[in-house]
Amino acid sequence: MTKVKICGITNLDDALLAAHAGADALGFIFYKKSPRYIAPKSAKKIIDALPPFVQAVGVFVNHSPDEINRICRTTGISIVQEHSDAMSVKDVRKISARVLKVFRVGSDFDVKQAEQFYRQTGVSRFLFDAFHDKLLGGTGVQIDTQRAARIAKNVSKFGYAVFAGGLNAENVQSMVQVVQPYGVDVSSGVEKRVGKKDAKKVRLFIERAKSV
Repeated sequence: MTKVKICGITNLDDALLAAHAGADALGFIFYKKSPRYIAPKSAKKIIDALPPFVQAVGVFVNHSPDEINRICRTTGISIVQEHSDAMSVKDVRKISARVLKVFRVGSDFDVKQAEQFYRQTGVSRFLFDAFHDKLLGGTGVQIDTQRAARIAKNVSKFGYAVFAGGLNAENVQSMVQVVQPYGVDVSSGVEKRVGKKDAKKVRLFIERAKSV
């Protein structure tokens, strides 16, 4: 069954809504330029109230390993979603939590980049998001499903592929059928406005993603 991550959580009501609807993971964005940014102290209060077996994922952009580890300790984050293109192999290895490495899939992306990252760091969990020249996530842009299917097939040889970008309750079921990913990730596709989730959209998304 496909795993589902609901990202851009900013409040307890949305967190519990997603968890009770069957989300496997919730994403908390610690990138201050994001409209869905949440302060670590606020994230901790939400994470402390989550039911068991729901993973808390921290989204980090250009944070140092020390910053990442401190926020993880403070909040209870168990998975680090790492967006920094410039982070060295040495620094990745300093991160104490499990790493979900993000690749933005543009015209020049090659799945060999993910395999090389795996060979160098041992990280086998990847999130593939649609490339946008101005935004990191929450773009509403979708990766071509046939291309995503090829990426998922190749990554399955050495790791786990999660896909984000332009997903919503209307298209996630067909996407999962074609791509057969380990997991899917959604933020703007289940919102009523930036930073606030729509209960109906969240429930439908999770139901349809897991129905395949």
